[in-house]
Amino acid sequence: MPPLLIITADRRGSRRSEIDAVPEMLADLSDVTPTVLPFMRTVGDELQGVLDATSAVTAGALFTALDHLGAGEDWWIGIGIGPGRLGADATSSAGPAFYAARAAVELAKAGDLTGAVAIRVGVPEDQAELRNAFDHASRVELQDALPYVAALGPRAVDQWSAYEMARVALGRHLELLRGRSPEGRAAIALARLGHTREQIGRELGVTRQAVDKRLAAAGWPRAEHESRHLLGLAVLRLATALEPA
Repeated sequence: MPPLLIITADRRGSRRSEIDAVPEMLADLSDVTPTVLPFMRTVGDELQGVLDATSAVTAGALFTALDHLGAGEDWWIGIGIGPGRLGADATSSAGPAFYAARAAVELAKAGDLTGAVAIRVGVPEDQAELRNAFDHASRVELQDALPYVAALGPRAVDQWSAYEMARVALGRHLELLRGRSPEGRAAIALARLGHTREQIGRELGVTRQAVDKRLAAAGWPRAEHESRHLLGLAVLRLATALEPA
């Protein structure tokens, strides 16, 4: 089957809080479409959803999920891309993409370059050399990683470069989301519902000019659309590079 994109999220600071945030987040994530398997609680304060990495609309679903999850401000987020074996739900599914998403969560906790969100490639078990190269390369700087990957040939280099592009696109997208003020997020939420700027102003109790400034500062709509487009292209390129030869 085509490569899968797995999103695994683990609540930050859950051991210090008595509030179960998973049910509310699952309700928010119910509008992430389309999914191969819907988001569900897997264990404790962890949840997981499965997308088709090769779908042209996956970028929109990934964008929506990251937005709901606060771009990693309240959740450790791991994204795994690669092959997988689907079961009835996420808990009964397995394979490299699922293992990669779990590894990405741990990488995010350790301080990946994108902060509380990390992305990893799920390499099939029969490609041990490539898997070892990716594992090593993910822990070092790009210039130090290339020799390990290049030694495996052009296809491995193509896969690794696609992975690096996806990681950079993800990082830039997260910067956009995290740079938004609460006021900007509120204005964008109404804009997504199709409200005019005059209607947004009345809803928020501010002038049309204030709405314009909030949306512009939050990168709406141009910066968001460009970021979504770049992230979508990067994910599709990575998924294509990972498809069986």
